[in-house]
Amino acid sequence: MVDGVVYSTGYGSGSVLDEEQVGDVVASVRCRIKDVVLDPEFTPRDGDAAYLPIGTEVHAVVGSPVTTRLAVLEDGTWRLYTAGGSSAGSGG
Repeated sequence: MVDGVVYSTGYGSGSVLDEEQVGDVVASVRCRIKDVVLDPEFTPRDGDAAYLPIGTEVHAVVGSPVTTRLAVLEDGTWRLYTAGGSSAGSGG
């Protein structure tokens, strides 16, 4: 979640970005939800991610507003995250 917007990615070829498509850092992960999901008091907030490790940098995508698309480096691959979810897979 960045600025109140939830983003997610798929893990198919359509979610892979080239490094030149990746812009500046716009946020970083502060909480990994899978580590606190059993807490009944938990409410998602900016900087939370379902599975990405704490400290993961979230980048802008060149040519796209950060309100619609973001990029994250996962296991050596730049992944496209889209606002409002993705029908192609689970979120990060």
